[in-house]
Amino acid sequence: MGTITQSREAAAVASFKSTGFVKVSCYPVLEDELQYLRTLLQNAMGLEHATIPPYLTMLYTLNDQSDWYVVESIRSIVVEEMLHFVLAANVLNAIGGTPKVNSPNFLPRYPSYLPYNIDGIRISLLGFSKAAVAQGMQIEHPKYIRPEVVARQLLSDMTIGEFYTYIEGRLRSAVEQFGEDAIFCGDAALQVPPHAFYYDGGGGVVLVNDLPSAISALRLIKAQGEGTDQEEWTGKESERQGGFREVAHYFRFNELKEGRLYKEGDTVKSGPTGEPLVVNWDNALKVPDNVKLWDYPPGEEKDAVYAFNQRYCQLLEQLQQALTGEPEKLLPAVVAMCSLRNEFRAITENPFPGQPGFHCVPTFEYVPPQSISLESVTSESVSAYRIPSPSAEKPSAGGCPFGKAKAMTSIQTSNVGNLSSKNKAHPSASSSASEASGSVQETLDRLQQAYATGNLNLALSCMTPDVIWDITGPSSVPYTGTFYGHTGFSRFWTLLNETVSFGSAGGDFTFIQDLQAMTYGGEQGTTKAGGVPYHYEWAIRYQFNENYQITLMRQYFDPSRIASALQDSPYRGR
Repeated sequence: MGTITQSREAAAVASFKSTGFVKVSCYPVLEDELQYLRTLLQNAMGLEHATIPPYLTMLYTLNDQSDWYVVESIRSIVVEEMLHFVLAANVLNAIGGTPKVNSPNFLPRYPSYLPYNIDGIRISLLGFSKAAVAQGMQIEHPKYIRPEVVARQLLSDMTIGEFYTYIEGRLRSAVEQFGEDAIFCGDAALQVPPHAFYYDGGGGVVLVNDLPSAISALRLIKAQGEGTDQEEWTGKESERQGGFREVAHYFRFNELKEGRLYKEGDTVKSGPTGEPLVVNWDNALKVPDNVKLWDYPPGEEKDAVYAFNQRYCQLLEQLQQALTGEPEKLLPAVVAMCSLRNEFRAITENPFPGQPGFHCVPTFEYVPPQSISLESVTSESVSAYRIPSPSAEKPSAGGCPFGKAKAMTSIQTSNVGNLSSKNKAHPSASSSASEASGSVQETLDRLQQAYATGNLNLALSCMTPDVIWDITGPSSVPYTGTFYGHTGFSRFWTLLNETVSFGSAGGDFTFIQDLQAMTYGGEQGTTKAGGVPYHYEWAIRYQFNENYQITLMRQYFDPSRIASALQDSPYRGR
């Protein structure tokens, strides 16, 4: 909605003050509202998971001499984020949704914004450091709920606490309009029971089957993360030198920052005033920020990072099964996720290439969970194609980082066609994909032809078997993420084809220097699900090998327009 009248703002503030929630409007059609609520809760799961790899990176870069309490503080936060993840899944299952946590687009590309750009927080993978603790405090910082912001229903303006307040208000409105049975229509057998997720801390799994239980789950997520401005204490007393009360996540991070524990009576403003806490900042392992798999040269280190990423994706697969009918697999997956230290530390024993004093580190990128190596990610043998290069004028290079410019004719057709995996013959096929294609420009022309004709094999012939296909974007856009090899590109191709129908697409200008290229262009079309139109412009960076095959593609674009189109509905008149 975005804007509301002053009277509605005042009503929202008064409602929140008296009832503790904000009443918001919902869609008039039940299926529309259920679909929207399910999307909100899927993104809530994405939000909770987005913090886990950064917190694990903090945890596993602590050295062996770190104070036990420092280690336990971060470990407990990781486990509670997993609890929040499960709570959101229980609410999603309760309203007939299906959690989806094992897909490539579920794993963030760090650095990454939270879903909907909530709170404007951009999360990075950082080793344990003051910067990492400050990031944790930014994510978990207690903030006043602004009822007027929740009432506007503009998610990008909300904080994390306001986001959960909004979900609660939306559920309340939906139940009021359609009835509790209509909204909580999920299969009770899919609920994760409390005994399937036990840990020594505050809170626990809530079985969700109605509005009150859903509200309990949502409020537990909010309380454990941010706490409140007045009541930062959560959970029962734990044992450490006489005992202390477990505090919300923000306060645990603040104890590390201040080097002191909270005690009874401390507040947000006072900070911790209890006993000192020794934090060995300088002894933590130093690792580069936001490393990607392509930052590693071929060798054992890269293989080990790939294997770690694959193991993490196997755990996501196990979580997927646990959240969709096999809850007995949940606790083993959580324990395994918190037991990745040995694999993580084996990687960090190696120096990071080209950065003295820094260590290798896992990258938490999606790789297929089956047991395959990076080098073996290939597709079926494909034929190579040669397309005559179109004539084009050469514009000035201007500020282009690649120097001498070369223009590429834009493909702008009325119907580019669907991307399908059908093998379509092309009249200019040649012998093998391993042969040099002739030039960078010819490869790019051939790739455009593949898109225009829906020819997957033609596209695969343009790239090496271990190509890295990287498209920056949020998890709400299914075909964004990092895809490895021909198998990964084929998955991208399928996801793209399932998501949108092109009206036109192509590059306007291409700047080429040696074995690098930068292409500027755009696309427009409609979403497959709702027929909603979209368009955006992009820039694409390519790298090639000596045979002019693509080894790396990295696309840059503003994903907000396609994300909005995908979240929109074909229905109108709400």
